[in-house]
Amino acid sequence: MPVDNTQLANALANVIGTVRENAVLLLSVASGGFVPITPPDTIEVALNSNDDAPTVASKTKDALDAKPGFGATVAGNKITVTNADMGAVTDAADGDTTFTFNVTTQGDASHAEVTEITCVADNNGTLSGRYFDIHTPSGSYYVWYNVDNASRNPTPHGKHYRMATQGAELEIFDNGEMVVHSQLDDDSLEIQKLRFELTKTGQSNYVKMNMDNDANSFTFEVYDNSGKLHKITVGNGVEVKSVDSYCKVSETEATILLNSNRYITMNATEAKMVYDANKNITMNTTETKVVHSANNDVVINDSEIKSRVGSNYSKVNATSVEALAGSNKILVDTTKARLEQGSANVELSSNNVSINGSNITINGTNVNINGNVTVQGYTKP
Repeated sequence: MPVDNTQLANALANVIGTVRENAVLLLSVASGGFVPITPPDTIEVALNSNDDAPTVASKTKDALDAKPGFGATVAGNKITVTNADMGAVTDAADGDTTFTFNVTTQGDASHAEVTEITCVADNNGTLSGRYFDIHTPSGSYYVWYNVDNASRNPTPHGKHYRMATQGAELEIFDNGEMVVHSQLDDDSLEIQKLRFELTKTGQSNYVKMNMDNDANSFTFEVYDNSGKLHKITVGNGVEVKSVDSYCKVSETEATILLNSNRYITMNATEAKMVYDANKNITMNTTETKVVHSANNDVVINDSEIKSRVGSNYSKVNATSVEALAGSNKILVDTTKARLEQGSANVELSSNNVSINGSNITINGTNVNINGNVTVQGYTKP
């Protein structure tokens, strides 16, 4: 029957909190209940460093023979393992021991599976933590090697938890891996909301994921050991955040922010880069402005360039250049050049020099000076 989206969301959210170490849970959609599945069991083989191949085989045979599902014999470095019950099983397979495996009798309804395993020697701990898989009709096992009682159980399949629905399966392993298999071809089953939280006992760090199709949003949060938040949000754009710094991109705007006060923003009409409250660069369709402090800036537009330091400035456009420093000013345009200092000034134009309003006209060899000219105490009107 179709699965209600709310029930599915609740099941996905709660399964992580309900599974236990020694049980794999299977959600049966038809019955609406949970069915336990036996996880792979472990068979430990104790070795000494540099045990030869026949010794490895003998110790492995003893460990297998101790299980009620197997009967084992050994000859040299070769073990013959016979399942106690008839029935089809998954063939034995190596994990990382470099042993060889040969099925001499395939298990079926009339036969018990028989497997020959050829072992190798340990060389200074080369078999430490290595394993292989073997199965009976009623259970699965991995055989692993503990050399000098110093090896670590490899838990190759983890503590495996599974929740399955129509077309979707969630698998969780104790090594930190989670796998989601999804084949949602049935229109009656769609995952609309998904919440996943992973915490580690005694630590402040955790992972949190939320998906909401109705709100068109997805968030992925990680809190580190010091409780600082790192977050990815996908919805109306994409935002990546680490504590107080973030990068946000949408169809109309992009923003990069560092430590709450330094940022870059861009949209269709403006780009802005801010270092602090007084240092920034702004570019838009009409002008570019560079600000270094409250009274120090440069403004560029289509008609002029103006730079300012305090009350002093310089300005350049297509027809003139102007500069001001205190009470001193220079102006140059297409007809004249003028220098001012307080009330004194000098102006130059075509064939003319003017000093404080008194004209000196220079044209070839003629010099005309308005007013009186005093030369070595002699004044001529």
